[in-house]
Amino acid sequence: MPNRFASTAAVYPLGMIVAMNKNRFFTLFSGYNRKSIASLIGICIGLLLTFTYRGYLFNTNSCFFILLIIWLAAHITINNKALYTLGKYAFGIYILQRIPMIILSQFLELNSLMNYVFVIISFFMTIVMAYVYECVLRKIDLSIITKA
Repeated sequence: MPNRFASTAAVYPLGMIVAMNKNRFFTLFSGYNRKSIASLIGICIGLLLTFTYRGYLFNTNSCFFILLIIWLAAHITINNKALYTLGKYAFGIYILQRIPMIILSQFLELNSLMNYVFVIISFFMTIVMAYVYECVLRKIDLSIITKA
């Protein structure tokens, strides 16, 4: 099994743990007190010690990277409409991102120029698919909620 699948298997439970203990994590990470700075130093040390792209250390590195993102989220507020919209459709983007790439790889012969075209078209196709996915999911959710 490739390491990227094991990495997902390691990071997903971490996300569940963080979600279930959200208040504890944000209390620990928020502010610039000793606990917050010590946790940042620990995360950075963990990232540096596990910085490799081989074996199970990569999976540990992925977990430390996620903790760093959560620490940064506790300290940085970004009021950006584009980021809010991308975050709203993040799950759809995540699960649908490979479909445009697979479809386009059948039609485009990749070379140095076409690589950029491939990425741009894939990006926009993924965004459109995620939007449609979220709209359909919203309608399904509403029909389930109204029937319940």
